[in-house]
Amino acid sequence: MVRRRLRNAGWEEAIRSGLISIQRAAAIDGKNSDYPKEVGSWRKYLSVQLEGDGRKKEALREHDLALEAYRRAECISADDKEVKEAIRELSERVSQ
Repeated sequence: MVRRRLRNAGWEEAIRSGLISIQRAAAIDGKNSDYPKEVGSWRKYLSVQLEGDGRKKEALREHDLALEAYRRAECISADDKEVKEAIRELSERVSQ
């Protein structure tokens, strides 16, 4: 996020690299909702940043992937209020 705030090159690649690591962890520990929740959070952030850069098609794809990740987290931990709120926010954003 520091790279992004400073508008340094490589910010997107750094996020995508981190996503790969988190997704690997999620594949190994499929019962831990923290991993898909983290993936959803970063993809949501990436979506917002890409949209701000005018990259709407890519932003929409990241938005959809964020929603998918949060829905996976919800399947693991149905009572997680943070996950429910993120799904609500992402769902509202689509309908706007």
